[in-house]
Amino acid sequence: MKILEIYKEDAPLFSEYIDEDMRENLDRVFYNAIGAMDEGETPAGVLVYELQNSESEKDTLSRILSFDAKSGDISDELMSEYEEAVAENEVAYSFYESPDERFARGLSECGFSLEKAESPDIVLSLRDVRKLCNIIKTDVIPSYIMPLSEVSVFQYRTFVKECLFRDNRGLAEDLAHLPQSWFDQELSSCMMDDEELKGALLIRRNPSGLLQVMLYTAIGADFRKNLALMMMHSARMVVKHCPEDTGIIIRRHNDGVKKLTDKLFSSAKGEIVLKGKRQEFMQDNLTSSIKAHS
Repeated sequence: MKILEIYKEDAPLFSEYIDEDMRENLDRVFYNAIGAMDEGETPAGVLVYELQNSESEKDTLSRILSFDAKSGDISDELMSEYEEAVAENEVAYSFYESPDERFARGLSECGFSLEKAESPDIVLSLRDVRKLCNIIKTDVIPSYIMPLSEVSVFQYRTFVKECLFRDNRGLAEDLAHLPQSWFDQELSSCMMDDEELKGALLIRRNPSGLLQVMLYTAIGADFRKNLALMMMHSARMVVKHCPEDTGIIIRRHNDGVKKLTDKLFSSAKGEIVLKGKRQEFMQDNLTSSIKAHS
């Protein structure tokens, strides 16, 4: 058996274990995949994970996104390789969240806790977005609200630097490394003020067609108004350009987002998932980080 690091160009070989959206992420800075090949050079298992907080003063975390193998021995080899990687990166603890019971049980056998919970992710339908357009009554979107395609690379990069200064990466740990083109150019909305980008609702269109809101923020005195205008602009673009079976993921990653989604999409609930964590590396402020992700 051979254990190897999987890169994006190699990922299709492991399509039995890694879906197309996850494969697309393997060229991102903090995404990593460990693979196992059996004696016949056939894929026999994978472990995919994303490092978090690597570029901040907070504890480094690791979110395991996929863990599957043909046998217990292969699982053990993959986990051993993973443990070496997290030790090298001084990861405080690893965690996971998945509706897949087999995946969760496999991690629980490796020392991870295991509990049921509602996922922080809700998946909206195009019908939900149409309803949103009726809730937020705005006849005319002002010209300073525009699609990302009308923003220059310089304006985008300057805005990203401001977000990083404010420690706001949204759901993109690697925001500093993502090109403007990584986000959907027509569905993503921006707010300009005197030729400067001051707000953005950045949407990623995955290879599967699934949309995901990655960053939603605005700066300035009228930020609440501009957040609403960007939401309306993106909602209209989604309805106009996307097929009827489109799903839109919104992760309720903080109280502000949760309150907003509870207000606008009161019937939307996250699916029941299994989640857990495991301590990896002791640091003085480990306790506070664990509480924040409990």
